[in-house]
Amino acid sequence: MSLLLLMLSAACNRRVSPNSNCEWPHETAIALDLTKPAQRRHVSDDAGVAEDLAIRYADSHSGPRSGHFAGLEEYARTREQCRAALFQAIADNHGVTQERVRESLEDRRTSFDLAVILSFAVLYGLGVI
Repeated sequence: MSLLLLMLSAACNRRVSPNSNCEWPHETAIALDLTKPAQRRHVSDDAGVAEDLAIRYADSHSGPRSGHFAGLEEYARTREQCRAALFQAIADNHGVTQERVRESLEDRRTSFDLAVILSFAVLYGLGVI
């Protein structure tokens, strides 16, 4: 069971370390061909990381614990501005449109979802026994 949890946590590791300064980490600029599944996944993964970074940025700059909380509208505006900037950086890096980066958030990895669901099923099964 410990080995399974270790493998699942290793699969969740990101190639980008989290930060809260709304800057896209340095990445080699290379145009991607979105007709290839692996390259579509790369943009999707980047978009997911950008989403996380934008939330971290908004939390640290206008969230309730930041000391500068001005309300939910300000928080949402801060998050969206950061997300747009990060999406533009990804788009520029890979020769795609910002809209395509935004759309790639909907491209979910079903294998990851399945692994999460199965891990909960195993934990539930062990709890029942």
